[in-house]
Amino acid sequence: VAKVSTGNAISRINDQFLVLDKEWRYTYVNDTVAQVVGIPKEELLGKCIWDVFPDKVGSQFYLEAHRAIAQQTFVQCDYFYSPWQRHFENRIYPSSDGVSIFITDITEPQQNSEEWFGEMTDAIPHIVWTCRPNGEAEYFNQQAVDAFGITLEQLLASGWHPVVHPDDLQGTIDRWMQSVSAGTQYELEYRLKMADGSYRWHLSRALPQRNATGKITRWFGTCTDIDGHKRAEQALRESEERLQLALQAAKMGIWERDLTTDAGYWSPKVYQIFGLTPSTDNSSYEAFLNCIHPEDRERVHQTSLQVIQQSLDCNIEYRLLYSDGSIRWAASIGQVLHDEAGKPQKLIGVLMDITERKQVEATLRDTEQRLQLALAAAEMVAWDLDIRTRQV
Repeated sequence: VAKVSTGNAISRINDQFLVLDKEWRYTYVNDTVAQVVGIPKEELLGKCIWDVFPDKVGSQFYLEAHRAIAQQTFVQCDYFYSPWQRHFENRIYPSSDGVSIFITDITEPQQNSEEWFGEMTDAIPHIVWTCRPNGEAEYFNQQAVDAFGITLEQLLASGWHPVVHPDDLQGTIDRWMQSVSAGTQYELEYRLKMADGSYRWHLSRALPQRNATGKITRWFGTCTDIDGHKRAEQALRESEERLQLALQAAKMGIWERDLTTDAGYWSPKVYQIFGLTPSTDNSSYEAFLNCIHPEDRERVHQTSLQVIQQSLDCNIEYRLLYSDGSIRWAASIGQVLHDEAGKPQKLIGVLMDITERKQVEATLRDTEQRLQLALAAAEMVAWDLDIRTRQV
């Protein structure tokens, strides 16, 4: 009588109660199991639970049930079953014959918070998603559905695979599984396919939610559209590449001087023109002055001070004295940049070797002088006629 009463009581409790043998076949189910699953008891008995619910294979519930039997230890876990959109608390009791499971529907107590979460994430102008502890997709907000142009059911069934750019997919999977395995923050940039078929760059971030014991219960993630930023970066890179090509063609180098810290930056070409090495020589203002011929150094220094104090354009020509005693000419052309308060902040510009130009100018001067001397010695004068105006 006691055994019958106990059986009747278990059969009528609101929680689902089921017993599985070592082969995961149903050996007992109460009335609640049959009602929730929608399959009569008689049809469930003898069937393998993973055949009835093949989508649970590999899920958190699947893993926890196997762990309970393998370790012969009681396991309690929460599990969200997306096809039913329900949360269940599972209490798993292993034995030598199989496993007994009490399943409590805990969806209703969480309904208000879930509704609030859904309303909040739908209002955010970002893609918001959550995953189960094992990394399986669990939730996407309305922004994701609208952006990708596919249904929520398709997203939950296929996950990210259909929307991640093929060239980014494997790297995305590898990085995500690393975070899931280690329980560490996830952050990665990749391209996502939009509803119109185009791909846009997104920055994806996710953090794990842990319970009081430190166990991960869920992953919360977002995807932020950074396509405009990436395009701007690309345009900047292309602009810098064009600038570098132009500077190389003109044999120019770029320099910069921070007027607050006196720190400097020289491109490799500047080092080359100064006869210095980037790995051993610094780019300070003092190093710059030391490169200048002693006879030009003070003039260059005073001109630099005047440029900064009066916010003038910089255009200075000077001689460089190399360690081997050779001399070459250089020209610095630049301008002063100011901060928001109008205070001089940086001096930036270009450096070029003008030795050949100076040599040509010197040759022209010498030629002009020799011509003048020759004309004076011959008591002759030079003249020229403009054919268009007929003026001498």
